[in-house]
Amino acid sequence: MSALERTGHQVSRVATGGGSDANAFLAAGYDAVLLANGTADNHTPQESVPAANLTAMVEVCEAILEGAAS
Repeated sequence: MSALERTGHQVSRVATGGGSDANAFLAAGYDAVLLANGTADNHTPQESVPAANLTAMVEVCEAILEGAAS
């Protein structure tokens, strides 16, 4: 959450209903979190993510790694 905040994102926690690959990690004893990237038309032939959102998520991932390293 702090990585999202440090990169200028508003944080909200929501239940997704459990249909994610994160469940396999959780079942194996690993912590997992899903980061929404603004995907439109999920699971359809028109599914897409704006390039700016992908860039923003790279920044979030870098902030997560920086936080873990310190």
